[in-house]
Amino acid sequence: MELKGYKGFNKDLTCRDFQYEIGKEYKHNGNIKLCSKGFHFCKRLIDIHGYYDLKNEDIRVCEIIASGNIIEGDDKCVTDTIKIIRELSKEEIEEMKNIGNENSGIREHRRRERRRQEYRKLEHRRLEHRRREYRKQEHRRQEHRRREYRKQEHRILEHRRREYRKLEHRRREYRKLEHRRLEYN
Repeated sequence: MELKGYKGFNKDLTCRDFQYEIGKEYKHNGNIKLCSKGFHFCKRLIDIHGYYDLKNEDIRVCEIIASGNIIEGDDKCVTDTIKIIRELSKEEIEEMKNIGNENSGIREHRRRERRRQEYRKLEHRRLEHRRREYRKQEHRRQEHRRREYRKQEHRILEHRRREYRKLEHRRREYRKLEHRRLEYN
């Protein structure tokens, strides 16, 4: 299986201390592993931007063909056989960065990034709205509990007052009765 892609290089066409030449094919002996072993490349030019600053004059980008064993990751791939086809000029890179199709350039990337930011803002607003609503509900619950507590306290106090009045009334009645009894004796 062959896969077209792009590979970023240092100024001297090296990557991870391995020297490459345009037009040559290279084979990796041994197992390949994403981010550690093998020849790494990106299927989309925009993904190189995550590893190299494409505005930097010292960065070179080449079109490659990967074959043999290929492991694909989110934004980069690794292979055991890579052929460096040609170097892209800065103009080609700029032009390709602005294409929104498979080589998906910066414009598409920026659109996606704007959509992600808008989505994050929207999610942030939703979350803030939920927090505010939760705080309002919690405040209402606390107010309700306070009112209920006050009502309960008021009932208890009223009950005690009534009981105290009844008790006072009985005492008065008892005194009156005692007073009358003493008068008759």
